[in-house]
Amino acid sequence: MSKLVEDLKKDHTALVKLLDEIKVLGTASPEGKNKLQQVKTGLLAHLAKEDKELYPVLKKAAEKDAKLKSLLDLFAKDMDGISKLRWSSSPIMQMV
Repeated sequence: MSKLVEDLKKDHTALVKLLDEIKVLGTASPEGKNKLQQVKTGLLAHLAKEDKELYPVLKKAAEKDAKLKSLLDLFAKDMDGISKLRWSSSPIMQMV
């Protein structure tokens, strides 16, 4: 599990770095668009990794930990709202 957490942290760092580069390049430049596509790809892969490898372990642990279950329920509600945002309808994502 600790390797997974380290991998997820590396993903976060890489995504933040790409976003910082986009701030400098701008979203209208070809380089900025390329970096934005990399963010999209990286973020979707990161979320899939969490769904497949992290959350099942946490859900199993939450069966015996009411505080963890409550936290996961809150997080799931937040993520549900986020997932309803459509990448394809985002003006920034239309540039990619």
